Amino acid sequence: MSRDLTITEAISDPMIVQLLEADNVPMAAFVQLLQSAARIQKAEIERARLDIVIADVQNVQRNADVMGAA
Repeated sequence: MSRDLTITEAISDPMIVQLLEADNVPMAAFVQLLQSAARIQKAEIERARLDIVIADVQNVQRNADVMGAA
């Protein structure tokens, strides 16, 4: 099973370091990019979890309404 590199693994990977150097990308800018992407990904995951919780609560409320109407 494959997985994404951690930020630490990415910035210490020799091939990535060579690419950054070849493209004149400062390591600090690359780290900042990775940290920003990680924050965005975390926020999206949390939003998705919240959407699931909200949907579950709505289903429980609908079921309670149906049971109360019966």
